[in-house]
Amino acid sequence: MDSDGYISDRDTSPSEPESIAEDNPGARTLWFGKHDGKRLDEVDEGYIAWACHPKRRTYAWYNDFKQLCNEYRQWRKEHFPDENPGNAIVWWGRYEGQEFRKMYSAYGHMNFILQSRFKGCRWYFWLTDHTKRYKAWLNHHRRSRQPRVSTGYRRDIGERVDSRDDPVPPQEEYERDDFLVSDTDSVSGADIDSEDDMVTEEEPETLEDEVKNLRYGQEQSSPEDGTDEAVEGRSPSALSDREGEGDDEEDRDESGVEDEVEGEDEDADDESDFDVQYDPANKKARQEGALARIKAKRPVSAQLVSPLKVIRELSSRSKVG
Repeated sequence: MDSDGYISDRDTSPSEPESIAEDNPGARTLWFGKHDGKRLDEVDEGYIAWACHPKRRTYAWYNDFKQLCNEYRQWRKEHFPDENPGNAIVWWGRYEGQEFRKMYSAYGHMNFILQSRFKGCRWYFWLTDHTKRYKAWLNHHRRSRQPRVSTGYRRDIGERVDSRDDPVPPQEEYERDDFLVSDTDSVSGADIDSEDDMVTEEEPETLEDEVKNLRYGQEQSSPEDGTDEAVEGRSPSALSDREGEGDDEEDRDESGVEDEVEGEDEDADDESDFDVQYDPANKKARQEGALARIKAKRPVSAQLVSPLKVIRELSSRSKVG
């Protein structure tokens, strides 16, 4: 600092052009702190960020130094418009000594350190300012997309074909394909005969088929099929005998009675079928007659005894005995 209180410029370096050195704010020397007497462009970014922090605004040199830093940044932007802010060296934290663009590519780390709770740190305002500058530089120097094919080249893909592009039909006679199938031949008589052979007359039903149909009709016409099958094998005598015998004798008698009744039914059906001459008109009459015979063999409802009642009587007798 000279006697008038202004910042004195350092002598022009022989390597720098004289026009740049004359108006270069970075060539001015500092007049305070540990870097007193040094050029501004020789001071590290960490110290500049510390001195420009709002916490230092109470110092006498704060406003002049901050203005000097802004002028220096603006001067560099004018004389070095293509300077990449991503090349700046980080002077703190995990990425200390590395380029800023490497830290900027770590999105998770950047989102963390840009939180407002770190405003008290000396590097926070430098980080926010440098981040804005680097984003602006990226937007301005965004790589333009190059077309894969030059604009002067046109693909010869033709035009869409429609009905208007159909050729004119030829005037010559259509060539017949007699070598495959005759165009004039219609359905021949041999084909009709072959189709007639496929249709065969239905053979008359045999006596065995008639018996099966009769039994099927009985099953469909009876409304109490499940009850009839359970009741057919029971008779008053069989139930009375089963009351005095054990469980083993009850099963044996019941199966024997069922086999005997089924045998009688089959014999009666066979005799009636052989006696009656085959006639489709009498089919319904035979079904009704067979149904009447089955109902006649059923025991009266008064003679039926509930199985639960029989079990209770047997258990009571065993307790008394």
